[in-house]
Amino acid sequence: MTDRPGPTNPPDVSRVLEAARASRLPRDELDHLIADLPSAVDSLWRRRAAEVPQGHLDHYVDLKWMEWSRGALLLTPNGRAVHDMVVEQGVAP
Repeated sequence: MTDRPGPTNPPDVSRVLEAARASRLPRDELDHLIADLPSAVDSLWRRRAAEVPQGHLDHYVDLKWMEWSRGALLLTPNGRAVHDMVVEQGVAP
């Protein structure tokens, strides 16, 4: 068996957020990115990337919350964990 994140073994969101906080992003900017992630995902789903604030998509890729696949940005398992946490809690951590 493996401990790698996946559909049956999602990543620990607290570890994902801890890794994000270790990035060079200021805390308030990171909190804004976290809170805006569901909206960004919705905009991408509707093919309205222009609605996502400038720079956010680059940060999501840098944080490894999104990745490029065949010309589209997709959530990674880590991004899905953060997205689901925000949707469930309705607030940023």
